[in-house]
Formats: sequence, C-alpha cells, structure tokens
Amino acid sequence: MGTVRRTSGHVAHFSDLREGRVGRLGTRDLQAVLSFVRDIEGTDEAGAFVRRTLAGFHRLIACDLATYNEMDSANGRAFASADPGDALFPGVDEILARHLDSHPLVQHYARTRDPRALKLSDFLGRRELHRTDLYQELFRPLNGEYLLAANLEATRSVVIGIGLFRSAGDFSERDRDVMDEVRPHLIQAYLNAELRSLLGALEGVLEGDDRAVIVLDRLDRVRHATPGGARLLRELRGAAGAPRDDVGEWVRAERGRLDPIAGDPRPPAPLVVGPPDRGPRRRATAG
Repeated sequence: MGTVRRTSGHVAHFSDLREGRVGRLGTRDLQAVLSFVRDIEGTDEAGAFVRRTLAGFHRLIACDLATYNEMDSANGRAFASADPGDALFPGVDEILARHLDSHPLVQHYARTRDPRALKLSDFLGRRELHRTDLYQELFRPLNGEYLLAANLEATRSVVIGIGLFRSAGDFSERDRDVMDEVRPHLIQAYLNAELRSLLGALEGVLEGDDRAVIVLDRLDRVRHATPGGARLLRELRGAAGAPRDDVGEWVRAERGRLDPIAGDPRPPAPLVVGPPDRGPRRRATAG
C-alpha cells in the first residue's frame, strides 16, 4: 500500500516504493541499463560525462528533454545542461536559481538526501503545478509538464542531479525503476569524470610547487588545493575559524569584469588576503 508524506508544505504520494522493486525489470530493460552503464563508464572528463549521459537517457527512458543540473540554493546559483542543447533558452540558469527555494524536488533532496528517483507528480498535481511561478517561468517554456529526477549529490544547500521532462504522459513506475537502477552507476561515473577533470586541471602543477593553486567547480566550491593553496585557504578563515567565501566571491567578481563589447577580460583584480591595517598581506591573481 502506498504511503503519503508531507514535505515542505507539499503532499508527496510515494506509492509502491518498496525495497527490491528494481527486480521487476525485464530482460530487455536490464540489457538497456547495462548498455547505458557501459557507455558512460570511463568518460575522460566532466563535460563528456554530461553529454554522454544525457544522450543515453533518451535511449533508456522516453523523454523530450534530458537535463543535468547543478544547484546551490545558499548562494542562489544554478547551472543547467540539456539534450537537445537548443531546448534551453537564454537566462534559464538565472530563472532556475531564483526558484530553488520553491522547487519541491530540490528542497526534498537537499533536506533528506533521498536516494530514490522521484517524479514531480509525487509532490504536485498538474492543476497545482500550473499555478506556480516555477512552472510559468521555467517548466512551461521548456514544454515540461512531467519530470522524473534523481540526485547525484545532495547537501543542505547543493543538489546535483538529472532531470527528464515530457510534454505529455507522466513517467511510469518502470521508468522510475530504471532510474533507480542506473543511479549508483551514474554517481560513480560522475565522480570518476570529476576526478579526471581535476587531474587535467592540475596537469603540470607539482604538489611540491610553492604556487598556490585552488581548483573550483562551476558552483565556485573548492574541489582541490595544492599545499600552497591550502595555506591560502586557511588564511581566508576568520579569527574564530569560520569559513569565508572570499575565493568564490572574488571569482564571481572577476567574471563580472568581462568586457561585454570586446569579449576580452580586463586585467584581473588581485585577491588580497589579510587586513589592510596590520601585518603583511598576500595577493593572488586569476590564472
């Protein structure tokens, strides 16, 4: 019998989410899952992982649009990729970021780290959905009436995941089962691709080098730092030891310095570490 849960003001109807339901997949579906997993394994960098994953989902689960999303509700930032790529309209990242706090799936994953694939219809009926700004400003322009999602990474503020959209006909329990079956393999392939991208970014930088190198992801989170970079990050912590976001704020400010007419960056402003009125200060520039 299905259960009903109330989450963040939304009623979520989780019917038939028992353990072991992936065992109901037939031979053809399992073969399709195996083919999908083989295709995404060994992708050499994060961008290739996203492209191969989204293209593969069209063959695995019938959908009109497959999306990869990185969402940071604490800092109001979002990044989306899609297949087909031309389905995303200008400003879609900003609109998604603006509605993270009202997106029932994002909020549920951030709060619970739920490993299951979920449908938007688990939380909202179509009539209720159509009354939301989330639908009117984001889903409707994407022609997305139905959504099936799974998270690859979830914290209290950051959710990274896959979203599949349809314009007609909700996703079936078979579709949910398939998504649940591939999710662990997606996570492993995602982590492997991120690691390969990180190693590529650090190529030629020796760990013994005195240079401070800090690698950030698209949400401006620190993914790796050389010993010099780690020392610099420690200096960016407040007197009480609380982390500060100087690096991320500096990177975002430097992005804003791009000349929209010439298309070339202006000389980068240095990041100055340390109070201006006492002691020596350290400077860093964007590379």
